[in-house]
Amino acid sequence: MEGQFLLRRASIGPQVVVPIEAEQFTALCNARSTFADAGAFEQRYEILLGNHLALEQFCAEWSMRRSVESDHRYETGARIILEANRHVMNLLSAARAYADHVVRDFGHIGISPPFNERAKVLMSEEYDRNFSYRIVCALRNYVQHRATPVHGVAGSKSECWADTLSIQCHKKMLMEEGKFKASVLAEMDDLTDLKLVARGYMQGVSNVHVALRKYVDSHCHEARRLHEEAIAQFVAAQPDPEPGTEAIGLTACRLVDGEYVDPHPILLAWDDVRQLLAKKNRYSFQL
Repeated sequence: MEGQFLLRRASIGPQVVVPIEAEQFTALCNARSTFADAGAFEQRYEILLGNHLALEQFCAEWSMRRSVESDHRYETGARIILEANRHVMNLLSAARAYADHVVRDFGHIGISPPFNERAKVLMSEEYDRNFSYRIVCALRNYVQHRATPVHGVAGSKSECWADTLSIQCHKKMLMEEGKFKASVLAEMDDLTDLKLVARGYMQGVSNVHVALRKYVDSHCHEARRLHEEAIAQFVAAQPDPEPGTEAIGLTACRLVDGEYVDPHPILLAWDDVRQLLAKKNRYSFQL
């Protein structure tokens, strides 16, 4: 078997090692890269979505408190602003990470146009048509280098009790602090509700995410098929496989000078997580 490509469990115990072709080994290695990028792609969006949900839950809680409590102390208002800044800045940080990282995904896939170019086009188009998206992009840089984004909170009219807190960003304070993108600042009203901005931004980024998922969906399915076939191929070669354990620790590797080298794990569990996230977040949304 010297110099061969193999399927084997990285464990001690009896097993039948299965020779494979170099082409299958290369395809499995690329499939593993696809799994890694696809998982990171979905987890990154889940982090962004989780920060947005936390912001909405914060607003709903304080909307309820406004309805049932009579607390007009300065200290309470200061605490609300502090927590609002924390939630908004968490969302902005996740938004920045999503935009910066997504263009690095799926670079190994031979697709035209390349994934990073497609991502840049979709985000640019969303920036051009979505004012909230432009505000978030400008605020990301402002918060990183200048100051916090929330300047006040106030009650707002709504038919729903959970939607009566306005998180305010003051145009005047952005102008005084400086270094805020002028073209976006010119479009903004004197008071901007960052809760509504966050909703508009998330609608836009969810459109981008769903479109990018569809763009590489066939490659993700092919990566899973390759892993499923390799697992089935290995299991079929085992004389007395123990149900549920026969492919635990399975790798694709090379045999060089009597050593098993360059192992690549063959498993579906990490792609199961990716599939669950993709199913849960399969639609773009509008609040």
